[in-house]
Amino acid sequence: MLLAGCGARQPAERCRNLLANPNWSLPHFARLESGSFLVDSAADGAIAHLFPKPEGLGGLGVIAVGYARVEMPEAPAGADQDITPQLWSGTVALVAGYQRWRGGFESPYTRLQFTGREVASGAWKRFVTGVAPVRWARSLYPHFAFWGMRPQHGVKLRLAGLALVVAPVSEDTEPEPWTACPSLPAPSPVLESATARQWTEDLEPDGAFDDSFALRGGTLSARYRQASAPADRFLVSITEDGSDPRLSPTSRVLTVLARRDSPLWEVALPLKPGGRPRIAVAAAALTAAGLQVQPPVLPFER
Repeated sequence: MLLAGCGARQPAERCRNLLANPNWSLPHFARLESGSFLVDSAADGAIAHLFPKPEGLGGLGVIAVGYARVEMPEAPAGADQDITPQLWSGTVALVAGYQRWRGGFESPYTRLQFTGREVASGAWKRFVTGVAPVRWARSLYPHFAFWGMRPQHGVKLRLAGLALVVAPVSEDTEPEPWTACPSLPAPSPVLESATARQWTEDLEPDGAFDDSFALRGGTLSARYRQASAPADRFLVSITEDGSDPRLSPTSRVLTVLARRDSPLWEVALPLKPGGRPRIAVAAAALTAAGLQVQPPVLPFER
């Protein structure tokens, strides 16, 4: 007789969300507001849903997906630096947890962290855990965890879109392709992020701009087609003295964060009347080693 949770490895059904109808356990420090969970006071505990492991998972695993956004009167400086310690003390995490048959819990997690640029954008940030093997799980326990979280005055944390997606258990399994599912719940707008592999291996983006560049009324617009290693931002370099914006020390560089929900983006350019503007644009992504940048293009020069 096979023990519960054992058996032959089953093929993973892509985009299968085990949290189709969650029954949330809502702690006293969180409240539901405008379709998201709001936390703006001291928090210890979890926004969670505990339920029996569904049949048919075999030797598969699960990935937790969730979204968070920070609201505050004025975003602190820091650009691409992690400013999470300025937002709250303690830890907030997305957890692909489960209860073992023999007792106790396992809690594979990823921390919720933000840069100054991400907070200032006002957009949602997407978080994804690694694949948690649930062969020996009795119950599944996906949740947002709060471990001694104490927000700074005026800081509000919103959470939404928690999903639990089935995926194969393998060292080669990358979480992002298994969670790139239009059917999963998600707020809007959502920032693009480097994948786990891209972050670790310091890979530059591998997508491409198409020929949709336009400059109207001082606003530059463009379209970028993402690929396996996404761009999380676009760098726009401008000179107005005729020098090459890819090389000139006089160039001004603007940063536009990429969003998951649209390949289109735009930015207002601070152009001077009567200047001779030249513009270069490059896709980039922040990784563990720093900013990885694709070769820039000159969209209005042939």
